[in-house]
Amino acid sequence: MTVSTPMHQLITSVNHWWHSIPVAPGVITPGHKTPEILAKELQNVPLHLVQGKTVLDIGAWDGFFSFAAEAAGASRVVSLDHYVWGKDFGTGDEGRASPYWEAEWPGKIGYNVARALRGSRIESVTADFMAMDPASIGTFDVVFFFGVLYHMRHPLLSL
Repeated sequence: MTVSTPMHQLITSVNHWWHSIPVAPGVITPGHKTPEILAKELQNVPLHLVQGKTVLDIGAWDGFFSFAAEAAGASRVVSLDHYVWGKDFGTGDEGRASPYWEAEWPGKIGYNVARALRGSRIESVTADFMAMDPASIGTFDVVFFFGVLYHMRHPLLSL
């Protein structure tokens, strides 16, 4: 018999997880990208270099890499997204009743739930970085731009 805890209810209120995110000891969200895939991807990210640095994660989605930077000791982490956070992945009534649901940004529920369960201090910015004023969020030592470049209409301009 499976016992439904408040944490389990929050996790299952998210209809579509992209990242498998550790949210508590022994508890990982059921993401499309498995822990094994993400571990391999992290091998290519020198996280030791973000300690004490500021990090901007463009295209954060559920926030896996933002949370990894925070755990590695970054002094400030900002998760920025708008495209995925604006998508409705069909979260049902349970998701819409969640305190982490945002009607204008339905695709952000996974990020919001993971951030809450982890007790994270990461800042979120819902904006299109191609259309925003970068001065509004400041400058950063490190910028993550994972899985975004090939979606850009003007890839060189986005860099």
